[in-house]
Amino acid sequence: MTPGGSASVHVLHEGYAGRRGDPERVAGTVTLITDGDAVIVVDPGMVASRQALLAALTAHGPQPGDVTDVVFSHHHPDHTVNA
Repeated sequence: MTPGGSASVHVLHEGYAGRRGDPERVAGTVTLITDGDAVIVVDPGMVASRQALLAALTAHGPQPGDVTDVVFSHHHPDHTVNA
């Protein structure tokens, strides 16, 4: 972390529950945090495809190999499946 600096936070994928009339349909929000050399992905769960997640990541600058940390808010597949 950068002392006195500021972190950037971006939503890579917006989560949902029960969209399109299907109560079993669920996906968690995937978040990117960058702070100095730290590149953190939070809850890389159920996204339509891994490629969609990687495209969202690289659209903000970092490449997959730049990720330094992956954080899980809790252990449910909609938060962990793409780790």
